[in-house]
Amino acid sequence: ATSSMLPNYVSLHLIDSAAPNSWAKYHATADIAIRAGYAVALDSEWNGDDMCLIQIGIMTPDPNDDVHKLRVDVFIIDVQAMAKNAAAMSQHLNGLLTSVAVRKILWDCREDCMRIANLLDIHVTPCFDVQLLERLTRYEVQRQDVYTMGGMRKAMEEFPSLQPYMGAKSSLSVVP
Repeated sequence: ATSSMLPNYVSLHLIDSAAPNSWAKYHATADIAIRAGYAVALDSEWNGDDMCLIQIGIMTPDPNDDVHKLRVDVFIIDVQAMAKNAAAMSQHLNGLLTSVAVRKILWDCREDCMRIANLLDIHVTPCFDVQLLERLTRYEVQRQDVYTMGGMRKAMEEFPSLQPYMGAKSSLSVVP
């Protein structure tokens, strides 16, 4: 990836209440992503069957500069702190997570999407599962004593439009 594809800065935002002002930055950034059709990164963390966090990363052009400067806003939603306000949380997240204009990029989307649907009654769509992509494109090459697994690298080569969302190309070398 070239440096123009990498973000200039990352901002973290913790949302741990149903208060409208705690969701203001999320809604402003989500609206930009929906209008422009940007992809977003989505992940959730679980403790057994209990959802703990939902993380949403949205990369947008920096509004204070030209379109060549990018910013990433990462929203960390504390699901346990908002357990009593699940309906409000669902209402806030529904627009972005169900927008067909926004592709959601996940690792193992089946598990996350199933659990989000069960807890919040939100059916996340459309999804792009990079774990499935990596497994479909994985290959092994044996050269002397070094095995190279280049599935994610190959996936990035085949789908260059994902590079701004995934960072630099990667490969893994393992010496047995």
